[in-house]
Amino acid sequence: MAIMEQSLRDRLMKARCRLITTEPWYGTMATLIRWKKDNVNVPTMGVRMVRGGEIECLYNEEFCEGLTTDELGAVIKHEIEHVVRLHMARSGQDRDRMVWNVSADMVCNGPEKSPRIEDLPKGAVYLHSSLAPESTTEEIYDYLSKNAKIRISCPACGKGKKKSQGQGQGQSQGQGQSGQNQGQGQGQGQNQGQGQGQCPMCGGSGQKQGGGNGSITVEGSWVDDHSIWQGSTVSKDEARQVVKDMAEQATSKAAGNMPGHLVSVLKELERPIVNWKYIFRQLVGRKAGGKRMTYSRRSRRHNHFGVPGRSSHASVPLNVLVDTSGSMSMKDLERAFTEIEAMSQRFKITVIQFDHGVQGKPESYHRGDWKKIKIHGRGGTSFNVVLDWIEENKVVADVNIVLTDGYADFGSARPYHVLWAIVNKDVKPPWGEHVVITK
Repeated sequence: MAIMEQSLRDRLMKARCRLITTEPWYGTMATLIRWKKDNVNVPTMGVRMVRGGEIECLYNEEFCEGLTTDELGAVIKHEIEHVVRLHMARSGQDRDRMVWNVSADMVCNGPEKSPRIEDLPKGAVYLHSSLAPESTTEEIYDYLSKNAKIRISCPACGKGKKKSQGQGQGQSQGQGQSGQNQGQGQGQGQNQGQGQGQCPMCGGSGQKQGGGNGSITVEGSWVDDHSIWQGSTVSKDEARQVVKDMAEQATSKAAGNMPGHLVSVLKELERPIVNWKYIFRQLVGRKAGGKRMTYSRRSRRHNHFGVPGRSSHASVPLNVLVDTSGSMSMKDLERAFTEIEAMSQRFKITVIQFDHGVQGKPESYHRGDWKKIKIHGRGGTSFNVVLDWIEENKVVADVNIVLTDGYADFGSARPYHVLWAIVNKDVKPPWGEHVVITK
């Protein structure tokens, strides 16, 4: 056993090292993932994101031993695709699990004739020819739900690895979200047979027939275990920020060798909900979000020593007053810091936390600080207290942003720029500018 474990560790290391050499972006991403053996709960390999922003990849030794080094590298790339596309945080509660899992694999693997990932194990599911190569996971899901008859071999319960969670032998008759399922699959109807609960990966007993009207048929097997996505303990907003940070590290270390098909996916990770540059220009003119003179760049027009150039990073100072009262959920706070991270790429930011009083000391915010900032407060809310505080301490900025859910008395208008960034679409402040950042 010890020899096999050492051999497997060597093969996993060899596969990751080969990726660093041949496809450095994937290889670097693989080094940022924590690898853990789990022969009991994971029949193949799978990823999840846990609190604190750590990506874990759980793998089954028997499964990995049955793959060549090339196939093992391909499955590792497949897991990284799931991470970058946030599949573990996007599935939602109301979707048919089988159809979503197939859709996620299709978008990762691409068309079979021109796959995004080469050397996948036999039986891998590829993008159906009736779907456009640039289709999103949600678009694929909607199409399969209406049109596909799905027959997938499930490694989670089909091999008996999760019988306690899976479905016993028997029949299911009921209306699933993607059509009527009869046979061994589980819809939302009544179930008769042995065992309790549903397989966390396919919802059935290893195979599922059904789906939409059956105009197309999808057959194959999964190369990885999606059931552990449910073990992810972070919100979509936090996952988005974690993956964005990982991708930036990989792109930097891999000298920009990012896979072309992931460029648009990673750009979407960087997109804040609010166009802050536009908002600031509306508030304080071209000074905010514009260009400034700097000696750190040479002038393009007069390229001589001592002639300053222009930088697109404005020097306008911003106060961001973050409501940390009890009514702000962790999801609200995560969304708030996603927006602060977007602002930090262009502006000088001071973060001030408050609830019924100012909490802690004001902190200068730099890119990536969301990972280490501690939240203080969690009491009631007073906007007057924090606005009075910045006036009394003479730290009123050109723009003062209040990130809040709006559950407090807004008080009287102030004689300086205040922008209310509200995570509650039902609240409209009686004075000042405001934007809604909730999705």
